[in-house]
Parts: sequence; structure tokens; C-alpha cells
Amino acid sequence: MDTMKILLSIAIVCSLVTVTPAQGKKNLKAGTLVNPNKPAVFITFLRLTDLEPLETGYGRKHFLLRITNNTRWAIWLEMGGVPKEYGDAGLFYTIENKNKGEIQIDSRCHVCSVNPVSPGRSIVFSIPADYATPDTRLRVGYSFEWERDNETESGSYSEHSVAFYFNRLPRAVMSR
Repeated sequence: MDTMKILLSIAIVCSLVTVTPAQGKKNLKAGTLVNPNKPAVFITFLRLTDLEPLETGYGRKHFLLRITNNTRWAIWLEMGGVPKEYGDAGLFYTIENKNKGEIQIDSRCHVCSVNPVSPGRSIVFSIPADYATPDTRLRVGYSFEWERDNETESGSYSEHSVAFYFNRLPRAVMSR
């Protein structure tokens, strides 16, 4: 009878050990993301629209996109002001060949501000549709609020980015 109690005790202890780590991972994910069913930071396509070009060299068709911060920390983005029809801000980005990673359009910050996007919030922005081909992707860089205090400490800097692949746009949009 004593052997049976010992075996039962061992079985109970073993089952608790395997359940506890799994519960911790679930709570960590739920605590890190505002919506646990979405990525930490993501870009969504809103629509194709006609806008007067702000610069020469590209057409009137623009993609309106939304970047969403789905983390519990603010993210910081390089941005500048734009007319309201272009979105909430003009974000800085690169357009890259998705297979080779080579930069084809470099629209990164030269003179801009770096502003936070609060947890669960988003910013609407636009880019010329001329930049989009099935072989390219958009990349927007960001940093987390908690990293900003430690930037360039000992020469180290964390870089994060989110990519949006144009080949995933609806066919009707790409055949514009």
C-alpha cells in the first residue's frame, strides 16, 4: 500500500511539472500582445486611391496602408507630416527585392521626427503604387520604447522591422 501512495505522489508531481511551463508560455504570449491572434507589429492594406503626387516621378495611384502596434509597449517610428488625404503621417521605409533583399527605393529618414505609436494603436500612411511589383516588399523599421533608453549603449543598437509583401495584394489591385 505504501508503494502505491509513493507511485501516485510521483505521478502527481510529474504532471504538475509538465503543466506549469505550458501555462507560463501562454500567459507570456497573452501578456505581450494586445491581440494574441495577431503579430506584434503588422501592416495591412486599406485601399488603392488617387492622390496628387507630393514629388515628381511617380503617378497618382497610392496604396493606403495601416501599421499596427499589437504589443504592450509603444513602438517608435520615423515619420514626417503629410496632407490628411495621405494618412496620419508619412512613414519612412524601403522597397526591397523580396528574393535578394536589395533595396530598390530608399525612403528612409534624412530629416524627420521619431514618434511613438501606443500599444494597440495604429497609423495610416501611403506610398506610391508605382513601387509595388510582385517581386518587391515594403519594409518599415521601428524600435520599442524600452529600448530607447539603452540606444547606442556600448555601440549596440537593436533594429526591428516589419515587411509587407506586395504579391499578397488582391489581384485587382495589382493589375491597376
